[in-house]
Amino acid sequence: MDPFVVLAPGALEGRAAGDLVALPAATAKHVRTVLRRPVGSGLVLADGAGVTAPAELAEGGARCLEPPTRTPTPTPAVHVLQGLAKGRKLDEVVRTLTELGVDAVTPVVADRSVKELDGPKRDRTLARWRAVATAASEQARRPHVPVIAEPGTVAEVMGRLAGAGEGRLRVVVAHVGANRPLSSAVSSELAGVDRVVLAVGPEGGWTPGEVASFADHGAAVVSLGDPVLRTEHAAAALAAVVMFTVGRMG
Repeated sequence: MDPFVVLAPGALEGRAAGDLVALPAATAKHVRTVLRRPVGSGLVLADGAGVTAPAELAEGGARCLEPPTRTPTPTPAVHVLQGLAKGRKLDEVVRTLTELGVDAVTPVVADRSVKELDGPKRDRTLARWRAVATAASEQARRPHVPVIAEPGTVAEVMGRLAGAGEGRLRVVVAHVGANRPLSSAVSSELAGVDRVVLAVGPEGGWTPGEVASFADHGAAVVSLGDPVLRTEHAAAALAAVVMFTVGRMG
């Protein structure tokens, strides 16, 4: 299978068959030395925003074999709010959600989050998560790289979502001890929505105040069942169920 290479957004804009597209030095080195692909071998170029083109490795970059084509954005959009967790757990969350096809991930600075994101550390961490999403998109051969949004509190993030105004929105919050099962929410409330937002708390879960804030925005607060999943596994389990339910998996 030809390597799938994600370039910067807009990198394929206006390209035609025969055009030479420059590859980042690290990408070119990876393709040639790690994947051991010689000049003339096939590649698939993508801009991370839905545009792809078959190409071949050339001196100085990659040469388009055909004009680029655009893959429509999948619907409904699926967006995950993930409570900040210890260490680098969010790296794995971003990687797995990208492979599952999720469209956006927003880190949430929850009341029970112990990880701090301030100053330069915030910028470095966001850059790392975005790099993880790009690498996972290449592995999964995704034309659309998910958005890794700026972190915020529950109130801040929900305010952003409410203000976006991009069609009908449904929010589903995973909460240990909730009386409502996930099955009831996905079976009756996801038909016809434009955006599905899934929220998973950090270690220790959401606080009662955060749950109330979600509920104030009309969210469905649900249980994922009797087993209590680790925070880095709960988002993937929830996303997989929802992606299947809305017809974006299987």
